[in-house]
Amino acid sequence: MFEFLKKKKAVKTEEVNDNLPVELSDPAQDTGNEDAEETSLPVVTVAEDKKALKKKKNEITEYEKKDGESFKADDGDAAVFSKLLGETTEQVKDDFRLHGIRRFCERLGKLNVRYELKDSDAVKIVENCFKLGVSEILVSPAYLSVYRNAVNKTGISGQKICALIDFPFGESTYKSKITDIKACLKYGVDGFTVVMPAVAVKDTGDFKSQMKKLGKATKRPMGVAFSASELDVEQIKLILKTAEKKGLNSLTFAFGDETEAAIRGKCEIIRKNKGKTEIRILGNVKTAEAVAAVCKLGADKVITPFADEIAKDLAKKFNIKKIKLS
Repeated sequence: MFEFLKKKKAVKTEEVNDNLPVELSDPAQDTGNEDAEETSLPVVTVAEDKKALKKKKNEITEYEKKDGESFKADDGDAAVFSKLLGETTEQVKDDFRLHGIRRFCERLGKLNVRYELKDSDAVKIVENCFKLGVSEILVSPAYLSVYRNAVNKTGISGQKICALIDFPFGESTYKSKITDIKACLKYGVDGFTVVMPAVAVKDTGDFKSQMKKLGKATKRPMGVAFSASELDVEQIKLILKTAEKKGLNSLTFAFGDETEAAIRGKCEIIRKNKGKTEIRILGNVKTAEAVAAVCKLGADKVITPFADEIAKDLAKKFNIKKIKLS
């Protein structure tokens, strides 16, 4: 799945491009007025351009450090902040790279539904996700106690731990889903994603009623998930519209073993009909490049079992020294 996203050349999004090229032509020809030449832009010679650039450099404001040492703002951003912060240039660059990685990882959610999760594994996942800025860890209710212990052990309270209800098929009754939600609250979860079956969408009235109830089930952020492969165009539109009206925080579309054309086609439908509700794509996305490609197709966030590995690979690629990963 998502194999086509591994090769950069294979990714061709169908986004609407607002930055259409503008053809530049002679002002006199554009207006059809012979006198238009008088309003043409002045020609700047190379000599005049260099003179203006030199003048601008000489006008750069100087800043003073507490010890009286001065420096110019054109010394380079890293050098400027190095002197302001009293750190080495490399430390400043390291901070900048880490900040970029964390901004990217805001698009990522870690999925964990595997069996036999060890306490030590959960601790590593929590530590790494928190340090690198992975937005949330989405787990099966069976593992909430393990993750709660990991949070207590590490002392990290800022990492979001959310519950994934009725994964993977969403075939339990609505009443059963609500029971699971209530049971998860005792673990202090930060939010929920409830898996719904595609068949639930067929009864429009009942579906809208259930979405409304879920939106009000708890004060924690609430989202629903569907298997995208089981939905047709009209069902996707109905789900997007209903989620917006019923106050759900997110919509997750899970993709299985579908063709590239099918994935692109459904992502395009989602992109064209989405509102303010956060759109998440769930799948086995394994690289940062693939995450970026999926987001270009219209997703706000990518939920993948490989989120922490993607983040660690970025930290390794940019040789981040400020933090130590597990």
